[in-house]
Amino acid sequence: MHLTPVQTTLLVIFLMALIVLLIFVESISFIFLAITLATILTTGFLIYCFTKDIIELKLFVENLQSNPNTPRPIITFRKVFSPLFNSIRKTIDNVTALDKKNANPGLVSPLELDRLPNPLLILDNTRLIIHANLAAHDMLGSSLVERDLAAVIRNPNVLLAVDDVLAGSRTTAEIEFDFTIPVKRNLGARISAINSENNNKFCAIISLYDITEIKRMESMRSDFIANISHELRTPISVLLGSLHTLRGHARGDTSAQEKFFELMEHQAKKMSHLVDDLLSLSRIEMNEHAAPNQIIDINEIINEIINTLSLAAEHKSINIKMTNLGKFKDIPGDRNDLLMAFQNLLDNAIKYSQENSEIVITATKINGRDLPFLSDRKMDYAAISIQDFGIGIDPEHIPRLTERFYRIDAKDSLQRGGTGLGLAIVKHAINRHRGFLDIKSMQGTGSIFTIYLPLEQENVPS
Repeated sequence: MHLTPVQTTLLVIFLMALIVLLIFVESISFIFLAITLATILTTGFLIYCFTKDIIELKLFVENLQSNPNTPRPIITFRKVFSPLFNSIRKTIDNVTALDKKNANPGLVSPLELDRLPNPLLILDNTRLIIHANLAAHDMLGSSLVERDLAAVIRNPNVLLAVDDVLAGSRTTAEIEFDFTIPVKRNLGARISAINSENNNKFCAIISLYDITEIKRMESMRSDFIANISHELRTPISVLLGSLHTLRGHARGDTSAQEKFFELMEHQAKKMSHLVDDLLSLSRIEMNEHAAPNQIIDINEIINEIINTLSLAAEHKSINIKMTNLGKFKDIPGDRNDLLMAFQNLLDNAIKYSQENSEIVITATKINGRDLPFLSDRKMDYAAISIQDFGIGIDPEHIPRLTERFYRIDAKDSLQRGGTGLGLAIVKHAINRHRGFLDIKSMQGTGSIFTIYLPLEQENVPS
C-alpha cells in the first residue's frame, strides 16, 4: 500500500492520539472501547482509500478513451491495482494499433510478414518489389527488393493480373502457374490491391502458395479413373462377348461351351483379383497414418508366403533359399499388411525369374546411419531382401514402379497376371510401418527388393 504525504500525516496523528489515550486511560473497559474505536476508524480509513483508488481507476479509463497518453494517477493500493493499470494500458495500446492498421491496410511491420509461412511480396505502383518476407526469399532467391516482378516471376499471366490490379481494373486476382526454379512446381498466386501510404495510387500484395501436391493428386485421380476403366474394359468385353456367343451359335456346342466357360472364369478371376487389390490398397491407405501396434515374427510370415507360392515356384523349378530370418521374431508390425507386402514381392520374383533359377531371401540388422537415404534415422532396422536372377528392370523405370497401374511392358504384365497395383500396396504398407522400400535392378541380371522395418516403434505422431 502506498500513502500520499497527507494520508501518511493523518495516519501518524491518529496513531499518536491512540497511544496517548491508552497511556492515560487506566480502565480496562475504556481501553477496550478505545481499541474498538481505533479498529473502526482504521477500517473506515482503508475503505476510504480503496474507494478513492477505484474512482481514480474509473477516471483513468475514461480519459484513456480520448487520450491514450493519459498519465497514471497516484493511488494508495499500488501493488493491488498496478497489474490492472498495466493490463488496461496494454489493451488500449493494442486497440489503437489495430485501429491504425485497419485505417491503413498497407501499414504492416516486416516482422509480421516474416512470420507468415507462405511467400509474400509487396509491390509499388510501378511493379517494383518493395518488400519480400523470409518465405519469399527461400523460394525466389535472396535479392528481391528493388527488382521488377517480371525479373523474378517470368509468367505473362501473373504479370497481366498484377498490372490489372495496379491499374485499379480489379481489386483481387488469382492465378495458377508453373515455376521451374530450382525444380518444377505448380504455384498459385493471390494478388490484392492495397492503398499506398504516400499517394492515392494502388500498390499490390502477392501471396504465393504451393499447389504441386494438389495437382499431383488430381492427376493421380484422373489417371486412376482412366486406368481402372481400362483394366475393367477388357474382361467385361470378354464376358459379354462369351455370353452372347453362348446364347447364339454355341448354344448346343459342348466343346465350345467348355472353352468359353474357361475364358469367362479366367476373366472373372482377373476382375476379382483387381477388386481385391483395390480394396487392400484402400484399406492400407486409410490406416497409413496409424503405426501398427502388433508384434510379429518375420520368419513365420516368410514361411507362410513360401508355402502359399510353392506350387508356382515348383512349376518353374525355382529354388527359394532363406538365411538369417529367425533372429527377427519380435518386431512391431501389422501381420496382414506385411504378409501382403512380402507376398507381392515374392510373387513378382517368381513371375519374372527364369526357369531353373534361384530366389534368395535374406535378413540383416542395419543402422540408419549406414544408409544414404536413412542417414538421419539413428535407429536399427531389419533389412529383408528378396533377390531374383531374372530379366531385371531398366533403372530408368525404378522411380515409378510403385505408382498405381504403372507397367514397364503392359502386354507382358497382363500375360503374367499382374494388376499393376502390387508394388503400390507394398509401398503404402511399408509407409504405415515407418519403413522404406529400396529397389536395385539391372536388365539381364535380376532385381533386389529390400524392405527396411524399424526394430522399435518410431515416435511419429499419428
